[in-house]
Amino acid sequence: MKKEEASEVLFEIMRGLRSGVTLTETNFEKGIDVPLTGDYWNFDAVQMVYLFCEVEKAFHIRIQPKHLVNYQFNTLRQIINLVVNYCQQAVNKKEAST
Repeated sequence: MKKEEASEVLFEIMRGLRSGVTLTETNFEKGIDVPLTGDYWNFDAVQMVYLFCEVEKAFHIRIQPKHLVNYQFNTLRQIINLVVNYCQQAVNKKEAST
């Protein structure tokens, strides 16, 4: 999966989580490197859990706890990179088994 594809899916996930707030591509790009729990996105713990679950479901991945502890699920760009890495690992694993 390419970063652009992951970004498009994540944008749609964020639109669903930000009900009542109009999320545009410009706003998404502006906040791509901003911590989700900061003033720009203002996510609380519950919203972070929803985002986490939606990302795992949408991309068919299981994010390891070590990535949460190391703050790799803190910004949209970090989530995109994490998703791309997980998807690439799955492809590599599948190719190695054939």
